[in-house]
Amino acid sequence: MTVAELQVLGGSGLKIDIEGASKVGTARQIDRQFTVPVDFSVPVGLVLGVPFSFTVTQTVLVKTAFSAKDGNVKAAGEYAINGAVGFGYRDGSWGLHKIQGPFIRSSLIDSIRGPSVGANGIILAFKTQFSIGFGAAGFSVGLNVALTVSTGVARGSALDQFFPAAPGTRDIGCRGASLTIDMSYNVGYTIPAIVEKVINFFLRVFRAKPIQRTGGIPNPPKTEKLFGATQYDPPSCAS
Repeated sequence: MTVAELQVLGGSGLKIDIEGASKVGTARQIDRQFTVPVDFSVPVGLVLGVPFSFTVTQTVLVKTAFSAKDGNVKAAGEYAINGAVGFGYRDGSWGLHKIQGPFIRSSLIDSIRGPSVGANGIILAFKTQFSIGFGAAGFSVGLNVALTVSTGVARGSALDQFFPAAPGTRDIGCRGASLTIDMSYNVGYTIPAIVEKVINFFLRVFRAKPIQRTGGIPNPPKTEKLFGATQYDPPSCAS
């Protein structure tokens, strides 16, 4: 029997805190992706003299939707997750190890605050990628599995920026929250963010195509939705 699997075991959870404000309203919005510069790699052993390591990388995506000056919105929630995160090859086929949950400890929608004359909203996504393979110090070639948690909160009278609705069915008291968990996986490589920047600096000089920080087969990685839910308060806001 041939087996090649990557599993991250142990109980875990999600704690979400979102807070944002804008003094200029629609004049300026954020739509950016940030690479968390704190990657770490843990050596597991040596295979024919080549380091075998476990690597973690993280990325954050932020989008805002403020429709009025001095708009603000904030929310917090906590959820429990059980089970293993991972995927692998066993008995001739590939498969996922799916999480159980999330189970609500404190609801995101119950905490939404931020009165404003207009509708305001924030989308936040956090991606954590686990890799195991050959390499060290942030370099890795092997199995990759990533967990992406995306959440959106909105409050106001025109929430169709996030949750489309029929005209005239909402008021300033409407609140909406969404939570999505996706898992993606492939066999590929990962390099540190600083190395990607240095290499691409020289590639631009020679007008060559820039490299990506991660890549592999399939590319892009195969993605499966593990969880997705949207809440409205009051429920009539969903109509």
